[in-house]
Amino acid sequence: MSFRGIGAFFRKIDWIAFAYRAFWLFVWAGFVLVWGRILWTTAEFGSPEWMLDNYGHALAGIIIATQSNYEIFFFFPKASYHPIKRRMILWAVIPLIVFALASAWEVSEMIRDFAGGAVQAQKGGPDTTLDIIITVMGGCLGLALIYLHGRWKKRRDSEEEDEFSARVEAWREEGKELNQEIRTHQRLPIKKLQGRFIQIVKDFLSSEEEG
Repeated sequence: MSFRGIGAFFRKIDWIAFAYRAFWLFVWAGFVLVWGRILWTTAEFGSPEWMLDNYGHALAGIIIATQSNYEIFFFFPKASYHPIKRRMILWAVIPLIVFALASAWEVSEMIRDFAGGAVQAQKGGPDTTLDIIITVMGGCLGLALIYLHGRWKKRRDSEEEDEFSARVEAWREEGKELNQEIRTHQRLPIKKLQGRFIQIVKDFLSSEEEG
């Protein structure tokens, strides 16, 4: 493969999605491989380890919401231009995705705790319910960030559109002035020819009178 082909390959990669997924995998691997194996089995209600677990669930909710928003509108771009579909995705579909993934995570966590004989680590239903609620709340925070970013982007695009419209209007005025100058310059030779023709006629008539 040539360097040009390699460059074309890398240009086709969606680096934003790559960064999103890499960050998500990093967080997930950190909680599963490090947090789950070292600290979680000794965590108790109110302990620093338990609080860190709650922060992790909130962060997971934010990541799931933002990642789901990006993936859905990446694979279904037409939905982003339909106001009703966009609102349904933001305020109904994505929260359901966050809830479903949070529930699946808690089920897998409970299975792992029971399989390892660490029933006390999961603390039963209250901790599971609280984790799901915190994850969903994190997802709502992620949706709020998406909404605010959309408002900011719309305002920025509106300002850029106004600036562009002003430039277009200025270009139109310059074009009108330029066309006027072109027409003026085009008339000058005609006026000169008219003046010369009249002078020739006058000279001819005067010569006829003298003759």
